[in-house]
Amino acid sequence: MTWREVVPLPSRFWIRHLPRRWPEAEEPRLDLYEHRIVWPPAPGQRQPAGARFPAVTALADLALVPPVRKDLTRERSNLVLDLSAARVPVLDQFSAVDAESLAPGTTPVADLLSVLLDGNLAQLEEFPERAWMVVPLLPVASGTPAKWTELLRLAAARRPLAVVGVAPELSPVDRRRLVERLGEEHFEAVHHGSGEDSSGRRLERAFAAAVVRAGLPAFVERPPAELPPRLARNRVLATVLAECGELWLRVGRSEAEGAALLAAARHFESAAVAGLDLAALSREGNLAHLGFLSPLALAVIDSTAGAAGRSPRLASAPPLLAELRAEYTADAAPA
Repeated sequence: MTWREVVPLPSRFWIRHLPRRWPEAEEPRLDLYEHRIVWPPAPGQRQPAGARFPAVTALADLALVPPVRKDLTRERSNLVLDLSAARVPVLDQFSAVDAESLAPGTTPVADLLSVLLDGNLAQLEEFPERAWMVVPLLPVASGTPAKWTELLRLAAARRPLAVVGVAPELSPVDRRRLVERLGEEHFEAVHHGSGEDSSGRRLERAFAAAVVRAGLPAFVERPPAELPPRLARNRVLATVLAECGELWLRVGRSEAEGAALLAAARHFESAAVAGLDLAALSREGNLAHLGFLSPLALAVIDSTAGAAGRSPRLASAPPLLAELRAEYTADAAPA
């Protein structure tokens, strides 16, 4: 296989398919699924064997297409066009280097890593409008509230679909390379800054609160996929369960209930229930007979199925999801 299938989650930008190997660009990028920095090969270093473009196959849902170096832009664009022609929803990740090469009909994702490392926020003025903006929350460059005001002001001018902060997992090698880019005078701040997962989660939450205060959307809405109506309705239920589950855990509520919501989301994405109209079962009061749903999951499903009716899309967030989003983006101090 040339694509790796993963669990779609809101914190992982709803990605379902990742290239197993990929030719890297001239600039570092953020791995949107693993939440780590992917650095370009050093001068003279060869790309890993097999680091070419994957074939277009029958993919079930959202596929990520990362940036590439300039000499491969046309080949990458052809891949995106072929995926779109095959009705595969695409996350088209770009940086300031290749923003003009976006393909129509995709979900554009502006990775601000290179902009932040260059310290040139003015580049945001050249970014396309109506994209997801992903802000790596890094020591020195973007990891404190003082750095967010100007960034969000410039982001607002591009009318983003969402602005999301991600605290990458930084290895010792990452920190050394950040010092090389940001300057030796920042050695202490980079090497002894917040690196624990819990601190990163708090920072992401504080950034989300700042995004909402700036009047911008802080959550990515799952891109639609062309599916038969029954499967599309099941996907809506799985989407709400997954986001409720993640936010439930992130605001510090019961781990058991959060895990149960995420488990229900995985079931609803699986082939095991593909033949069932889960929304119809909910309306008829028969969903509990499946046996694997917690009372909270059943309540979320019932409210979602009622809000969606027979439509494969939701007009508004169900009550629990709206409540959790509001709680998550309430004022929170970073670590």
